[in-house]
Order: sequence, then structure tokens, then C-alpha cells
Amino acid sequence: MTNFKKITSAAAAIMIAATMMAGTVAFAAPDSTPTNYTISVNANTKSTYKVYQLLTGKFETPAGETDKVIVDAETGSSVKAGTNVDDVLAVLVDADGRANVTKDSVDELKALVNEASPITTLSAVETSVVVPLGYYLVIEEQNPDTAAILKIVDDDLSIASKLGGVTFEKKLKDINDTVDDNITDNHWQDGADHDIGDAVPFQLKATLPENVDQYEGYYLNFTDNLNDAFDVSTVDNVVVKVGDEIIDPNTFEGSNKGYDWAINTASNSFTLTFPDIKHVADKKGIEANDAVVTVEYTAVLGDAAAVGTNNDKVTYGNDGNENTAHATYSNNPEFDMYPKVGPGDVVGDTDENDDENTNKPDNPEDKDGETTETANDTVVVFTYKTVINKVDENGDPLNGAEFKLSKKNTAGDYEEVGTKIFEGTVFTFYGLDDGEYKLEEITTPSGYKGIDPIEFTVVAEHDGEYGFDAELAKLNTLTANNLGENGDPVTGNVNTGIIATSIENTKGSKLPETGGIGTKLFYAIGGGLTGLAGIALITKKRMSKKN
Repeated sequence: MTNFKKITSAAAAIMIAATMMAGTVAFAAPDSTPTNYTISVNANTKSTYKVYQLLTGKFETPAGETDKVIVDAETGSSVKAGTNVDDVLAVLVDADGRANVTKDSVDELKALVNEASPITTLSAVETSVVVPLGYYLVIEEQNPDTAAILKIVDDDLSIASKLGGVTFEKKLKDINDTVDDNITDNHWQDGADHDIGDAVPFQLKATLPENVDQYEGYYLNFTDNLNDAFDVSTVDNVVVKVGDEIIDPNTFEGSNKGYDWAINTASNSFTLTFPDIKHVADKKGIEANDAVVTVEYTAVLGDAAAVGTNNDKVTYGNDGNENTAHATYSNNPEFDMYPKVGPGDVVGDTDENDDENTNKPDNPEDKDGETTETANDTVVVFTYKTVINKVDENGDPLNGAEFKLSKKNTAGDYEEVGTKIFEGTVFTFYGLDDGEYKLEEITTPSGYKGIDPIEFTVVAEHDGEYGFDAELAKLNTLTANNLGENGDPVTGNVNTGIIATSIENTKGSKLPETGGIGTKLFYAIGGGLTGLAGIALITKKRMSKKN
């Protein structure tokens, strides 16, 4: 089907495909063509289009000409009362009767139609309309400064959004690594909590517009600004896909076989650029219109060596560690992306074995007004601290203790949490996630009873679960179950991310635990004495019988 380009506020002019002639013209024999054709839109379109009828009539080819022009024209049903055919033709053609469509002429045509009288509104719900031969004005409601002038003469026509933009989002994954070690089973979301040292999974996703096929080439760039809690040098496990197809990086920067990757340590950010995502998709056999492009990677939260110091860049509690990204994309189908193409060259075809790579696509971002940026999308990573205060039976600080904190993994084993800072009688464990933990007193103050290990569970409730899409995720509650006195829960401070409790020691020696070696020894001796007494009793009875 023949596509006719729409007029945008950025466009200087868009041509009507056919020449319209005014006055008396010699014509060849009339064409025996059907009198009705279809105007349609993509079934997946996100836009709605008002269709206005400007002129109806029949089309004939003047003698010696190749283009068809309208004859016996009548004003269309959408034209305002009092407007005649000549009024419409005066806008559409120049003094010589040739097509003369500019931004101004489109505005004039808009003024000639009754805004409330489109013949139909096309969308994903109603995707087509059958119309008689003639001229039609199509206005995209989402982009009112955009219009298309269509000539229905001898073929069906399909229209698509000219200003269709890229839809972009950044997500991350949450995981409770006590119960789940398979992050692929979790949903992409906007907020998550993690331990310091975790390789946090992130995703960038861009959905291309429905009209990529109208571009010679399509530029797409991701810019990801990591929070200072994540060193960009820790970015790893990068997987890039168009649809389900994995895309490899370019061998030569700027070619269109894949993507270019660049890290900026000064700004703690990276960029991933497709010089021409349209041809990357084509080479993979993927329809570029509405294609989904994803970038997945991991970055490590925090630096264990820096926790508790002035160099600790991790934010604990509700403020979280925000990570922001956006996309930049082509916005002008008229952009000449391959000006260097010569005889025999194929648009979009590059040879990565050629160092010069003379057919590399031009970068529209280098030209003013040729690209558009999406809004920034932000995700938040939360992490927490547990503070243990060592006290005596009077609640006074008690020196001489040493603690170890371990976290339970999916195998049921406890692994020590190494991010501990000891200051006198206060023990702070940094960068905790939700999950199950065990606190052990590995050194007891002299003259005091030791404590049994305390197993507790950190539970955090935050926005950002399963597709949450608010402006910024927030931490709502923070609790450590079974950490308080008598196994009571301890409520954490959501603003600071601190879960604090006091662990008391009392004077005296700690008695053997139930089932310990002390009681077992008593059981063994008692059992032995009972056995000897039984033997003596039996022997005595036998002797009595004998006598």
C-alpha cells in the first residue's frame, strides 16, 4: 500500500503524491477503477486519528502526463458550509495546478473543515474505513500539530503515527535470598531491598513506535546514571535483546550490526547506543515497528570495605539509593541517515571487517532537533542496619562481648555477614536485606552468663512490587521478628533503616543447655546405677529361692 507522509510542526513541506490540475485540460480515456478504497491504521496503534473528507470526485490522467488529477470534484462532507471546491483547490495547488502542500497550507485546510465533523475516528478499536475517491485530511489526536493529506485514487492507504515516540522504563528485581536463589522468577519492579555486596539485577526497556519502517534508519540510545552506591565499574552480566533475539556489541563503533557500549567513570554512568536499531532488527528477522528492546545487567551495591566510614556511599532506610535512566531516539523520518551511500551500496549494510566502514549511519543526535529524550525513570534500592547494644541486667553498657551475625541461605545454612562495625558496647551490622538471620554471642563478658543464639527475621514492606509505577518507591514498614526481649518483634526506623535492640547479660555461669553434655552425663551415670541395682535384686531373689 502507498503511504503518504504527514505534515508535522517540524516539517517544512510534505508533498501530495499526485499532481492536481485546474482549468481545461486534455485527458486520456477515463480509468475504469473502483470507486471505493480503504484507509486503515495499525491494529496495535496507540493513537487515534480523525479523518476529514476534503474533496470527492474521479481521477483521470491528462494527455502526456503520468500523474492522475481529480476531475468533477465536489466538496467533501467535512468541509464547512459555504466553502466551495475552488476554495479547497486553492490551498492544495499552486498557480500552475501543481501540488503545493506546506505547513501553512495544512493549517489552511484545517480551517476549512468542520472540526466536529470527521467521517470517522480510526484507532485500535476501529482500524479502517471505506471511502470514495477523493482527498482526505487525517489528524492524529495525540499530536494535533500533525496531519496527513491522503489522495484516494487507485489503492488502499495505511497511515501510522509520525510523531510516535519510544516508551521507556527502568526496572529492577527483588529477591529474598533466604528462600529464593532464582532471580528470574521474580517480577521486574520499581523498588527492591538488597544486601550490601549483592549484584542487583536492573533492566532498561524501550518499546519502539509503530512507524519505524518510515525511517531510513532509527537511532536509539540508553543513558543510565547509577547511584554513587553502585560503582559503574561493577556493571556486569549485560544481555541486550530485540524481542527474544540476543544482540552482540559492534566490532567497530558506529556501525549498525549491533550496539556501542561506553562507560563514563566521572559521572558514574554508561551509555548503550544502537546507531540504527531498525536494521539490527531487520537482520534478525524482527519487525521493527513496536519492537521491544531490553538491556539487562547487574551492579554491586556498596563497598564492604567502606561501610561505617566517611567513604560509605550507601544510603540506608527510606531515602534509598535511586538509579535513573532515559532513552534518546530518532524523531524525524526525513533524516538522511546514510548520506555516504554510493552506487552499489545498500542502505543499512555495513562491513565490520572494513576499518573505514564507509556506510556507517550518521548520528542524528549530532544535529539539532533530530532526536527526542524520554523522561527519566527512577528505581530505588533499599538496605538496612541492625544495631545491637550490649547491656548488663541494669541496662548499663557492658564491655567485653563479641557478636557474629549470619544470614540463612536457600540451602538452610548460615553465612556470616561481614559488614560489622564495633564501637565500645555497640555492634552495627550494615546493609541487610529481608530474610532470616542468626545472632550469636561468640565472646561473653567475664563473670556473666552467655546468651543462646537468637534467630530472627527481617521483614520490609515497600512500594515497587510487581509493576508498581509511581513516581518514587517508598519504604513503608521495617520489622525484625523475634529479635526483642522474650522473642518480641522489634520495629525499625523506616527513615534511617535502623533496627535497634539491647542484648542483656546477667552475672553468673551459664548452665548447661537441655540436651547438652552435662545432662547426658547425669543420664549415663543414673542409667548405670539403675542397671546395677536391678542385677543385685535379681541375684538376691535367686539366692533366696535356692536356700
